[in-house]
Amino acid sequence: MRLVWSGALALILTAVIMPAFADGSNVSVNITGGSEAGQGCISAKNCYDPDTITVPPKTVISWTNIDSTTHTVTSGTPSGNNTGQVFDSGTIESGGNIFFHIHKLRYV
Repeated sequence: MRLVWSGALALILTAVIMPAFADGSNVSVNITGGSEAGQGCISAKNCYDPDTITVPPKTVISWTNIDSTTHTVTSGTPSGNNTGQVFDSGTIESGGNIFFHIHKLRYV
């Protein structure tokens, strides 16, 4: 019974949330398998697919974790002083996803 309610809740949330983002385009990014390798995937530029995106305002970005371990998505650069200033997803479970709506022009 709990599974049925979870599925129904997910469907309702999708029906309510997605139209709110309908004013712009949508971009999807996958957190790839093996991303837990850390610096290895960063230097190889294969932690994300696509690795880099440029989007205009009013765009919804969706990140899907297709790796077998949890991940986070954080704005900025790991060594910069701007880390997490625009968004920080918190933990994304394997198979989970998050959405972020870009409201205005800025570099993250």
